[in-house]
Amino acid sequence: MLLLFPFYSVATNNVGGSNSGGSFSNINYFGWNDYGVSVFPEFKDLKMHIRCYRNLNLTKINKPTAIFDSGLPFPSLAYADFIEELIAELPSMNIGKVCFFDRYGYGYSDPSPYALNSNETAYRLHESLRIAHINPPYILAGWSWGNVDNQFFAHNYMQDVVGILSIDGTDSGYATDSNNLGIISTATTYFNNLVAMQNNGTIKSFTEHNVVPMAYGYLPNNTNMTQSVVNKINNLFITEDFLNVALQELSIMISSTQLLANVYSAMNVTCPLSNIPFFVLTADQNDTVWNNRQTQMATMSSVSEHIFIKSSHFIPIDKPYFIVSSLKSLLKNVDKQIPINVLQSKNNSLKKYEGDETLVFLNSLAAKN
Repeated sequence: MLLLFPFYSVATNNVGGSNSGGSFSNINYFGWNDYGVSVFPEFKDLKMHIRCYRNLNLTKINKPTAIFDSGLPFPSLAYADFIEELIAELPSMNIGKVCFFDRYGYGYSDPSPYALNSNETAYRLHESLRIAHINPPYILAGWSWGNVDNQFFAHNYMQDVVGILSIDGTDSGYATDSNNLGIISTATTYFNNLVAMQNNGTIKSFTEHNVVPMAYGYLPNNTNMTQSVVNKINNLFITEDFLNVALQELSIMISSTQLLANVYSAMNVTCPLSNIPFFVLTADQNDTVWNNRQTQMATMSSVSEHIFIKSSHFIPIDKPYFIVSSLKSLLKNVDKQIPINVLQSKNNSLKKYEGDETLVFLNSLAAKN
């Protein structure tokens, strides 16, 4: 078998993806005290933007790294208010650094020429972290769709993960909810219309009337976020890269969650996340079906905690302080340093995503079930 090893590189701060013509200078998420450092590791011809904030308490330098994944369709900028609140608390927390990444096509990452299912996103994230020398152990935090990516990551690289935080996160049962097909269809039609507006030059005037639902990634002016962050997110919203990746991810939501459900089923264990400390944060402004699945998801680890908070689904934007407190609660179990019981699947091919061949196997598994 011929193995092709990709060329890769790491760039910092002033080099990035194509959302801004291939160059980003002075990336800033929340103001003068933003000391984050952005890197752009390149893997298999795509650069991923990862922005990290180290703990200024040097005694924490060897503590785990927290990796945050955003919801669909938002860039990592959506965490701006949370980051500002977190860095004030970081010196007292047992975290070495906190990193936020943009999935391909969002924020400052390169766009992918094709739709990536969540399993491949997890694989590419793992390799991008390796290339950027952002080393394990990791605490994975995912808002909404980001939680699906994190579950694949935790399954494939369980030995690297010491904690998981779900922020009103999507679960493997998403594919079985018949209502979601209609929601995805409506969103796809909406984004196709936005693409048409982008092509004929009318999208900016359309969005400025604040008629785009926030669920589609455009922020109104009445959020708690600073206007500069709102402007940055909304300027990214009207780009071709953003609209394309939103459509790409809508196209893989059902298949990715069905694949995740099949992977868990194939493991044939009570707790597919083993004893990885798992904190499930759920907004109470959801329907009963979603909330019940959140409760079920919390049972996937033998070391878990589940709380409901008064919030909409947009917790990082509306109630970022709840994420800070949830991360602190999760760390109480992470700090106990209980060895993670790395599970073995019934089929060794499910154990770890190693590239295209395993992806084909997993997709075949999904097709058979």
